[in-house]
Amino acid sequence: MNFQKRSGSVTYGITSDEKIGFSEAADEKSLEIKEPSAFRKPDVIQFIGGDYFASEWAFTSDISDISGIYENASNLFVMSLTGVKAAGPIPLADIRGSIENLVRNEKLKDMAMDTARLIYQELADGTDFRTACKNHGVKFITTGQVSRKITLPPPIGQDPKASGAMFSISEIDEFTEPVRIDRGAAIFQLLDIESPGLDEFEAAKDSVAAALLQSKQAALWNNWYRIVTSNAVSVNYLERQIADQRAIDDSTFF
Repeated sequence: MNFQKRSGSVTYGITSDEKIGFSEAADEKSLEIKEPSAFRKPDVIQFIGGDYFASEWAFTSDISDISGIYENASNLFVMSLTGVKAAGPIPLADIRGSIENLVRNEKLKDMAMDTARLIYQELADGTDFRTACKNHGVKFITTGQVSRKITLPPPIGQDPKASGAMFSISEIDEFTEPVRIDRGAAIFQLLDIESPGLDEFEAAKDSVAAALLQSKQAALWNNWYRIVTSNAVSVNYLERQIADQRAIDDSTFF
């Protein structure tokens, strides 16, 4: 260990010839090593999550580099860069599984649309909706009151195509044509309409007004801050201060 005095402060440097690898160091401390799958910027990193600083380190480091200690909401971790994949087309072997799943899902959607068209034809011929679905082994679901923000029962969930189709009909007992959705196909029928009343408007008016005011205040602040920062001038006096301090430290007083 060596030390030297400079400007009233003490700095220490420790040297050691002992160096061990990343894996050996983890084993020595009984720490678990996890290898995330390859990721792109700014993808979520497996086992770590969406961490800007960890991602920046990974994309600015060299192979075998070891990071400092990072911390997020759930973990403390140290990283070592083990490999880099050059930019370019992804090898087919790496994405074969996902492509096969994609093709399989699209074919299943085609089959669902074929069934939905048969049901639609029966509906057009006057068959009851529930009966037409039962004839083809298709699930029949009746929902409560829904709005554009409400998540529909499975397997539809939050699907904008489904929501758009539902709110495109306005007559009681009217039904849509078959709609291709994320998880297959569907036909929607309107059973009832409930118009929003003034009581609901009055209840929501204050909260909406407060949200609008807050949004405008935030926009005003952001615009002011942008103007201030764009016109700001930064001056670095660090070197001058260090030089002045050294001059004082080197002086002799009697």
